[in-house]
Amino acid sequence: MSQSYRVREFADLGGVTVKALLHYDRLGLLVPARTPAGHRRYSSRDLDRLRGILALKRIGVPLRQIGRLLEATPALLASRLREDRQVLARETERLRRLDHALAVVEESIRHAPADRTGLNRLADALDMERETAGMRRYFSDGVWGIAKRFYESWPTAEWIAFCRDAAAAMRESPDRTRALELVRRWNSLGNSVWSELPADPRLSRELHEGFARAWRDRQNWSDTLKRRFGDYRVGEIAAFVGRVSAGLLTSASGPGTD
Repeated sequence: MSQSYRVREFADLGGVTVKALLHYDRLGLLVPARTPAGHRRYSSRDLDRLRGILALKRIGVPLRQIGRLLEATPALLASRLREDRQVLARETERLRRLDHALAVVEESIRHAPADRTGLNRLADALDMERETAGMRRYFSDGVWGIAKRFYESWPTAEWIAFCRDAAAAMRESPDRTRALELVRRWNSLGNSVWSELPADPRLSRELHEGFARAWRDRQNWSDTLKRRFGDYRVGEIAAFVGRVSAGLLTSASGPGTD
């Protein structure tokens, strides 16, 4: 004989309130048996159904849709769960972008506490996805997706650390070891963009040419993008790394060479 529970007992067992059980009853989601006197009696099968209701609520299914899913075929349930995962993926990506924007602005404020433009920088960061669309004109269809992700996510933590270290080195005269390390990091960060490409020389060339076109035309970028790259002195750093690289090549060639 199956176990029978009164309303209060069943509510405690299921981890819900009596009010919730009565609401589910009114909606037809969980309708228990009744005694001859009209009292509700819940069964073990009702507990399974309650767990299903609560599980669907936890993934955001509205109560008005839960009844249909409780009776759904496995194929219909799988389809709904797939849709929910797609929604979750979009929300996860939105939160990832928001977290990145906040982290960049927080680091900028921490680096320059006297700068009073923090809220403007936050607005810039939140607008970055929209502003990046303007860079589309520099790239072919085959490589735009990679370039788009680069501009939207720049600067990563690795780029920030490098830019801060390079800016500090520009105020000094780095020794050969430090200079070599800065050049190595610059090249490594630049090459990481290519890691998403398949082994296709044509696409690699198109991506390189696109970045080159964009950089040569940087005076015509949106103000938001110009501020973002200007905050990290990328133009100065690129010139500095170029001079350092040239100096290393000259010293490596040795005296007495033409």
